[in-house]
Amino acid sequence: MSFSEHYLWCLREDPETGEQVKVFGVLRLPAGAEEAAFTHLTLPTVVLAHGIGSSHEGMDAYAEGLSARGVVTYCLDLSGSARGRSDGDPLRMTVETQALDVAAAVQLMSEEPFCDTDNLSLVGASQGGLACAAFAARNPARVKALALLYPAFCIHDDAIAAYPDPADVPDSYVTPAGVEVGRAYNLAARALDPFELMGEFGGDVLILHGDQDGLVDLSYSRRAARTFPRATLEVQEGAGHGFAGGILDAAVARVCEFIKGEILR
Repeated sequence: MSFSEHYLWCLREDPETGEQVKVFGVLRLPAGAEEAAFTHLTLPTVVLAHGIGSSHEGMDAYAEGLSARGVVTYCLDLSGSARGRSDGDPLRMTVETQALDVAAAVQLMSEEPFCDTDNLSLVGASQGGLACAAFAARNPARVKALALLYPAFCIHDDAIAAYPDPADVPDSYVTPAGVEVGRAYNLAARALDPFELMGEFGGDVLILHGDQDGLVDLSYSRRAARTFPRATLEVQEGAGHGFAGGILDAAVARVCEFIKGEILR
């Protein structure tokens, strides 16, 4: 199925300053979606969130695969990412600010005439997966399903391990992912234990994680699969943190199969 691409910004408020934050995204509309206001056609919709230090391009393969199968996709540049087009100082970026980006995107999509709000799902990679999971757990009625790619459920532990005493957290430091972040990043991460939230989301969850991931240990996804009420973990043999080549192709196909299966429920 063909689809069209559009640049679209969503807006949210900075919780500290009250200033407006513009979050960039690429909206892909399958055939018929552009006329939805006149035809009353509604389509399943997916918001996608990339990992730390990346941009929407890191999720384009998944978005394109889904939109080719008739799903509206909105692929974000999370705020505070040095590689993206969105507002936000990288040294003020946190998992929580990026969860707010996901919230703003979900709200925007929910207001569009083409969106089937009963079939709105999230796909997140690494830190974007954590941001999606946090939003879904806090807003379970708004999310149909979650697909998580090597989700960074280790960030809470990593933040505490890096600086056991929060008073020692510097104004800036480099994460294990090699990205410079600010003090706010660490404080927000140590306050957010994802395993305390997971039980609040009762929808289906698909987790894909490589057995050679040197950044987020597979044990975190194994624990998540036991903690979410309805989760499936599929281990990608030979894959590290991030998928490429044939592993990426297979992951895209699996995510598309999962989302399409949810639509039919």
